[in-house]
Amino acid sequence: MTHAKDVPLEQRSDDELIALFARYRDAASIAERKLAVRSWHILIARAHERIRGWVAAFRFPGHPDVRVPASDIDDVVQQALERCLERLVESFRGGTAAEFRAALKTCVYFTCMDRCREAMRREMAIVGSLDETVPAGDDGDAQGRFDQALARDAARAEDDRSAAALALHAIIQAIDDVPNSDMRAVIRLTMQGYSSREIAEELEKTVANVDQLRSRGIRKLREILDRDD
Repeated sequence: MTHAKDVPLEQRSDDELIALFARYRDAASIAERKLAVRSWHILIARAHERIRGWVAAFRFPGHPDVRVPASDIDDVVQQALERCLERLVESFRGGTAAEFRAALKTCVYFTCMDRCREAMRREMAIVGSLDETVPAGDDGDAQGRFDQALARDAARAEDDRSAAALALHAIIQAIDDVPNSDMRAVIRLTMQGYSSREIAEELEKTVANVDQLRSRGIRKLREILDRDD
């Protein structure tokens, strides 16, 4: 008879691997910490195609014509994988596959944001000053729409980015303090733009239950953020 502990890590489910990671990530034993790292690496490797799909489908917020160029997708996927391996592993505190996917998508989202901003700045550097408005081309001119999106974003990019980063950091930390794991998952998925129906399908809950979890979770978040001010 095969016991659960004898099953190779590669054959275990995502939930089992996340449970192992959560249990051993801060263990005193080196062997147990290595088990946590191996579990995390397997989870990230399994997510490769999911990450690639998110990168390919990404649209810059407020500027749906701005996306990761097809020629850059492989590079962005690799960068996202590296961030998930090196940075997300340090901040992830969830305990379910749904929370893992939500955190993973957040990491990919901001990797895509960074790459698009870099591309937009390079385009503006070619055209002129970052503060200069670049006239848009014809309606059918994709480059003109790209430049127009850049012009709207450039003047406030740095200030907005810094403020948003600070706010996001505070929210992410606060989410980790929400005691209910389902609430944490719903809030993270909401931040990614998922609808109530999509979240319900993801978490195998009813839409009404998702709406209740979101409402209570947001109230709890506000309490935590107000407390930390």
